Formats: sequence, structure tokens, C-alpha cells
Amino acid sequence: MYKLILLLLVLPIMFVSAQAETISGLVTDVDGNPLTDVNIAVGSVHYRPTDGRGKFSIELDDPESKSITFTHVGFKPLMMRIGQKRMLNVTMQRSIYRTEGITVHASRDNQTGSARAYDNFTSEDIERDYLIGEFPLLLESTPNLYSFADAGGGLGYSYLRIRGFDDKRISVYINGVPLNDPEDQATYFVDIPDFAAEVTDIQVERGVGSSSYGDAAFGGTVNIVSAALDRERKTSFSTGYGGYTCDGKIIGDMRKQAVEYSSGLVDGQWNFSGRYSKLYSDGYRENSWYDGWSYYLSVSRLDPGMVTTFNTYGGPMRMHLAYYGSDRETLKKDRRYNYLKYENETDNFNQPHYELHNTYQIDDTKTLTNTLFYIRGKGYYEQFKDDKKYSDYNIPSIIVRDGAGDSVNTITSGDLVRQQWVVKDQIGLNSRLDIKHNKGSHYIGGAFYLFYSDHWGQVVWAEGLSSSV
Repeated sequence: MYKLILLLLVLPIMFVSAQAETISGLVTDVDGNPLTDVNIAVGSVHYRPTDGRGKFSIELDDPESKSITFTHVGFKPLMMRIGQKRMLNVTMQRSIYRTEGITVHASRDNQTGSARAYDNFTSEDIERDYLIGEFPLLLESTPNLYSFADAGGGLGYSYLRIRGFDDKRISVYINGVPLNDPEDQATYFVDIPDFAAEVTDIQVERGVGSSSYGDAAFGGTVNIVSAALDRERKTSFSTGYGGYTCDGKIIGDMRKQAVEYSSGLVDGQWNFSGRYSKLYSDGYRENSWYDGWSYYLSVSRLDPGMVTTFNTYGGPMRMHLAYYGSDRETLKKDRRYNYLKYENETDNFNQPHYELHNTYQIDDTKTLTNTLFYIRGKGYYEQFKDDKKYSDYNIPSIIVRDGAGDSVNTITSGDLVRQQWVVKDQIGLNSRLDIKHNKGSHYIGGAFYLFYSDHWGQVVWAEGLSSSV
């Protein structure tokens, strides 16, 4: 009986020992420096991080586990297949360009001693400088770059110039997706308000033909990278209020409320993040208010040798237009003057963006990257037009008779209000294969874009218009 009891006690221990397997190894950066406190997870199970020498040793609860995930602040998350190896040498890449795995690498310059002039804005720089406003105003401290806004404040239509070239000659990319409108080449930052809050890196290249991505750029290139896979877990709410003053008087205000969430790395594989913002500004100039909201949603999945990310973002808005400038004499009398006096001279537009990124590590020397995107815009701006020919708007002449019917007056022109509508759809695919070899690296890639737009106008009011028209 004693031997039987002892055997029953020993068998579970032997069984556990037979099932548990030990995995050990060393985690370093690309320069071979050991990394301390690297988080280690197998599925939903988290283990003790690496020690002061970058070493780790864990016992797998499930011997059938296929992969192991390593995460560390400032480095790209890494998932490795376990296979038959029980001793792993892990090298983690720094996340200076945090989502370089989903951006078009050739559009960025990260080589020391490059002949191209460029400036980088890190997430720390953006967090320090950004409160509210659009990208051109955030970049105004960049050498050879000039930015301004119609409304004289942070919200509304804003523009940038690099070495004297306007935005139609500057290539702008968000996660490798071109922001320039295919029809007029302009960049409408007004449609993505508060997007800078989700940006982890911006690079501004200056100079003719500086875009090595393939698209021509006379003035330069601006590359924008949004929130990355290695974001820490957090939930936050922020609110802000400010005002405009002129001649010692408060003339308007600006408000912003935002809520943000990031899940961190869930089960060593998934990341969910999102942001919603409500923004309002009276603008500095007369009749230059802005009222809109902004959203951003991102879902990422980390697999061995592969990263997949889906992003969607946009910002439906309504704002009073203020695009006409003022001469010096007018500014001396009234610095806030806006030529557009019609109360509803507004822009009403919504242009959501959808992006699907996939990066596949074929082997140690080859990486395949694909980006599929879809952009849809719809909206209109309303204008007051004075003394216009009705025939130009397909409006028949208006015949007015006096009470006795003896005299007839034909009206062929007058004031009217029109709306200019546009609906646009753009779909594109960027593909790229990177190949590293002993003498350097090569890449081959291509881009496919399909664009459609439809423009039309409609008259919503005309002076003297009869109900029969």
C-alpha cells in the first residue's frame, strides 16, 4: 500500500515534467546590445521578461505552442515560430519609423549622409507641438516650408509651400497612400482634422524629384505614418478651450473634446485603437467658423513573419468659406475682413479613408509588402452669385406682367444661390518586393490607381423665380 501511494504521488510530477518544455535565449537589438525587460508572451500567457543581460528562460505550459511574441517600448513587436528550436537568438528592430513595415520604404530617407535634405518629426515632437489644427501648421517650423490657413486659425483650409512650390507640386503620403487628389493634385488636409493626434512619425523631404517612391515631386515630399502596432494600452479623455482676441476684445473661441483608446498587444497578437474628436472654431477672420468631428480606427494582427493592419479615418465637417485675400488698405481698416458675406457660404464635405496593409517576411532576405486602399468623397459648397444670366444655369426667362396686363417685363438675370456638388471614388494597390543581398539591396514594385469623379451644380434659390419653374 505504501509503495502504491508513493507511485501515485510521483506519477503526476513525472507527467508534468514530461509535458513542460523549456525555451531559452537571448534578445538583442540590431547592434547586438542585450535588451532588458523585454515582455514575452505565448498566446495569452505572459512570462517573466528578459533579465539584465537580455536572457530569458521559460517553461511552456502547452508543448503544442507554435509561436512566441516579444514586445518592448521603442522596438517593433516580433513574433517567432518555435518549431524544434529550444534556444532562440532574437533580434528586435528599433521603431524609429514605427510602422515602416506597412509604409512604402522607398518613400522615406533614413540613410546617414544622404544628399537629400529632409527633417523628421518623431512622436515626441508631435506630442510636444500639437494641440489642435492641421498638418501644414504643425510643420511650419521646417526649413524652406511655409504654411498658412484661410481662417487665420488652426481649423479650416490650410496650405503649405516648400521652396516656393505649392501643394499641387508636393507629394504627400499617409502610410504610403497618396493624399494628393488625382483630379487637381491638391492636398485637402481639411478633410482629416485632428489626424495628427494619431501620427507617430512625419518626414519632410525638400527638393525637386525627391520622391523615390515613383511619383514626381517638384517641391518635395511629406510622408506621414499613423499609430503603430506597438502602442501601449491606455484610455484617455481630453478637452480644451481657447479664444481669439483683436484690439483687446474676445472675438471668438475654439473648442476640442477627444476620447482615445488603445488595447496594447492582446494575446500577443492583436491591437485595437481608436480616437473620436469634436472640434469647433469661430476663426479669426469674420465668417470663418468651422464645425466638424474626426475619427480614427485601427486593427492590427501580428503573425510569425507577417503584419496585417486595417485603418479607417476621416472627418465630416461644415465650415464657412474665407478663401479670398485682402489688400493692404483693407487690412489697415479691418484685419478680419472676409469678402464672402453670404451667411451660408459654406463647404460641406466628408471623405473617409480605408487602408489595408500587409507585410510578409518571405525569408531573411525577401519581404513582400501590399497596400490596398479606398477613398470616397462626397459633398458640396454653397455660393451666392449676384447678377448672373439665368440662361447660364438653365433657368428660363421670367416674364412679369402688371395688374392690367398691358406691360410685360422679361427678367433674364438676377441674384442666385448655387451648390457645387462632387462625388469621387479612388481605389489603389501598392505592391513592393524588397531583396537584400551581400552587396546591398534592391526592390521592385508598382502602383495601380482607379479614380472616378462626378461634378454637378444646382440652383437652390434665384431672385424673382416663380413657383412654376
